[in-house]
Amino acid sequence: MNLLSAGSGGAVNYARNLAPVLAEKIRSSGGGKLTILAYPGLVPAGNTFDPTSFQVMEYPHLNGLRRVVWEQFHIKRIVAKTQPDVLFTPYQIAPAVHGVRTVLMLRNMEPFRFRDYKSPPLKNLRNLLLRELSRAAIIQATHVIAVAQHVEEFLIRDIRVPANNVSMIYHGRDKRFSSDFRTHDAELLRAAQLPPSNFILTCGSLLPYRRCEDIVRAFVERTSKEFPTLSLVVAGAPLDVDYAALTCSFPQNLKHRICFLGHVNADLLAALYRRSATFVSASEVEACPNIAIEAMASGCRIVSANTVPLMELFGDSALYYQSRNWQELANRITESLSADGAAANRVSLALRRSERFSWETCAQQTFDLLHRVANTLPANHKNK
Repeated sequence: MNLLSAGSGGAVNYARNLAPVLAEKIRSSGGGKLTILAYPGLVPAGNTFDPTSFQVMEYPHLNGLRRVVWEQFHIKRIVAKTQPDVLFTPYQIAPAVHGVRTVLMLRNMEPFRFRDYKSPPLKNLRNLLLRELSRAAIIQATHVIAVAQHVEEFLIRDIRVPANNVSMIYHGRDKRFSSDFRTHDAELLRAAQLPPSNFILTCGSLLPYRRCEDIVRAFVERTSKEFPTLSLVVAGAPLDVDYAALTCSFPQNLKHRICFLGHVNADLLAALYRRSATFVSASEVEACPNIAIEAMASGCRIVSANTVPLMELFGDSALYYQSRNWQELANRITESLSADGAAANRVSLALRRSERFSWETCAQQTFDLLHRVANTLPANHKNK
C-alpha cells in the first residue's frame, strides 16, 4: 500500500484510519501481510501493530512532481524486493510496474475541472500535468476505486475505463466528529476569539471552485442585515492567495462579524460544527468531501449548492440552492435558521445518513476488492 502521496488532511486521515483495519483483515483471512510505504510520522508513533500482519517501510516525504519522479525510479525496485500480490495506491498517479496487479483511487477531481475556473498560470500548468499523469496511470491500472458514484460515472464515461474495472467505495466517518456537545467546545471557541454560537460556518481550503465568495456575498448583502447578531466563520487554508484576497474583500463595518480562521485542527473544527447555527457548502468540484460527512455526523443544519458531488452525499438532509445564485443562498440560510420541525427533521436525516460512512465498511470493501484482484485478475491486465 503506497501512502507516500498522503499529504493533505483527508489523505492522512484515510491512511491512518484504513491501514490498521485493512492489515487485520488481511492477516485474519489467511496469514497475509500489509506492507505500507510511508514517510516518517505518517503512522503515529504511539500505534502498535502486530509485526506478522503489518510492516512499515519509511521513505522521504516529497511533494508534487518530486514525489512522482522519485516513485518512477524507486517503486519498481521496492516491488521487486517485496513481491506483493497487489500494489495499492490510494491516489490517481502511480508508476506503471510490470508483473504486479495495481489498484489506484481517483480522489481528486480538480485536475479534470480546473479550466472552468480562473487560476494563476503556474497553478493551471500543475493541474494540466496532474490531469495527463492521472489519465495515463488510470488507464494502465488493473483496477480503479472511485470514492463516490459521480466519480465512478466519470471514470467510465470520460476516461473510458471498463465498468467491471471500477469499484465505488466511500470514505469513512471520523468519529471525532459527533453531535454530542462537549464541555470544552466553548473553551476552544473562546481561545480562538470566536462567538460561542450563533454563527454560520463554511469549511474547506480557499480555492476558486469552492465558491466561498458566494457565501460571503450572501452574508454581506442580506444575512448580516436580517440577523444583526449573526457571524460568518470560514475555516480553511488560503491555498490560492489571489482568490483568498478576493474572498476576504468585504465592507470594513463587517470586519468583526466575518472571521477567516485559516487551517484549524480537528478539535476546533469539531466544536465549530457542533456550535454553528448552520453549515454552508458552495463547492462545485469534489470527489468524496470529508467536510460533508463531518457536517452530517455533527448534526449540522446544512445549506448546500445543488452540485452533483454535494447532493450525492447530503441527500435529503440539506437545503439546496442554485449554484452561484447568492440571492437564493441567502433565502436558504434564512430558512435553515428557522426553528421549525422541518429543520429538526433534516438534522435527524443528516445524523442517520452519516452512519452510512464507516471506516470499518470502507476497509472491508477495500479488502474484498484487493482480494478479488489478487486472485482473479492477471498481473499484466490494463484498462484498455
